[in-house]
Amino acid sequence: EKELKDWINSLGIETVKHNDSGFEIDVYVPALNLGFEYNGVYWHSTKYKKPSYHAAKTAFFRKKGIRIIHIFECFWAQRQEQTKDFIRSALRLNPERIGSRKCVFTQISPASASQFCKMHHMQGSTSAGSFNIGVFRDGILIGCAVFGKSHRQNLVEKYFLKRLCFKSGVTVSGCLSKIALLATSHFKENIFSFADLSISDGKGYLAAGWEIVGMSKPDYFYSNQKMEIITKQSRKKSSVETPLGMTEDQHAELDGLFKIWDCGKMKLMFPYKA
Repeated sequence: EKELKDWINSLGIETVKHNDSGFEIDVYVPALNLGFEYNGVYWHSTKYKKPSYHAAKTAFFRKKGIRIIHIFECFWAQRQEQTKDFIRSALRLNPERIGSRKCVFTQISPASASQFCKMHHMQGSTSAGSFNIGVFRDGILIGCAVFGKSHRQNLVEKYFLKRLCFKSGVTVSGCLSKIALLATSHFKENIFSFADLSISDGKGYLAAGWEIVGMSKPDYFYSNQKMEIITKQSRKKSSVETPLGMTEDQHAELDGLFKIWDCGKMKLMFPYKA
């Protein structure tokens, strides 16, 4: 937490601790109504925090007009440069701001998209998308959007925006609506996305013409003492050969994993206009 605070202060941003009705913000930026929570994987696991804890704090401050960004320790440890890039963008400190009209948007290969996301997205790369858009400025790839089917088997919607990221220090204004129009034109149907409420308030989507179509409850992931980021999908009983009669939670604890709950997700749709 101190490391995060000191780094933000080093950017010339003034911060304070903020308390309201028993809820505390670790690093608060009054000028932007923006707060950062540093969540250690041990103290913020289910050993000490209820599944609703992070979502409840986020919702409380949202009603006060304050956006909360949760920085989980494992992301700070494993994806620190990408996490810092995300924070700089949230603090409106990106030195290069480019209008989407000055960029070229074109389809790129899954390999190129995967490599770009690995380098620049907080969560790294994702499974190969069926439609990948590269954002180019003067022939240089500065942004990437990955569209494909969700890993959630119970969804009837087909195509989702799975990743969107840009090179360090770059903001492309108007990009989210531009890529959405390209994707709906490609798929000939509505497209969808999930805004992770642990780090997003969804306002960027809404300003770009997306519509809220649902809200999901908090979900979880795992980490360990090495600060590795472990998805719940990778912990399926069949995948990790959970012994008969043992629950997923029991097996995870046996393997030394910490279970951590996020803030839920906002489901959004961008309509296809024929």
